[in-house]
Amino acid sequence: MTGGRKNVTEMIEYFAPRAASPYIHFRDVKGTVPDFTECFIGDGNFDPAEVIALLARTGFDGFLLDDHVPKLDGDSDWNHRGRSHAIGYMQGLIRMYEFMSKA
Repeated sequence: MTGGRKNVTEMIEYFAPRAASPYIHFRDVKGTVPDFTECFIGDGNFDPAEVIALLARTGFDGFLLDDHVPKLDGDSDWNHRGRSHAIGYMQGLIRMYEFMSKA
């Protein structure tokens, strides 16, 4: 997204409280438009834990979808190995946010 991390944060703060985002494509990149490379969640421009916390604090109640994961050697055409990493990472972040919120 043009504007990088700051723009992503502003969009979450605007749209999440209005329930205007039924789903979010959760991904990470290194660089910015038009010169960026897709990477694993946590290896790019933003702090995924910060985004999960911001989504929770702003009332987001939609779906998180893994999106555009790197291709791994020997992976399927659907990038199942890369997607497994992304989904597990997202689940871990959500669970940790829930755990820390109770503390």
